[in-house]
Amino acid sequence: MMKIKSIIKKHRLSIIGAIVGGVGGYLYWYYVGCLSGTCPMKQLWYYNAILGALVGLFLADFIQTMINKRKKRKEKDEIN
Repeated sequence: MMKIKSIIKKHRLSIIGAIVGGVGGYLYWYYVGCLSGTCPMKQLWYYNAILGALVGLFLADFIQTMINKRKKRKEKDEIN
């Protein structure tokens, strides 16, 4: 149980990004959608939710990487 908590704590930004992206993908399907079937996004809601979750996950992971690099640089500067 503790291992799951530590994994969730370590990757919470990515998890939140995936959830927000999935909701965003669903909302895109609901409000914009594609009834004709000729647009790049599929007309099924779960395709948009999955694509949104992936985009949110990648964006959150990128942000987390940048935050970690900034923290390491700041710690390095404080040591020197």
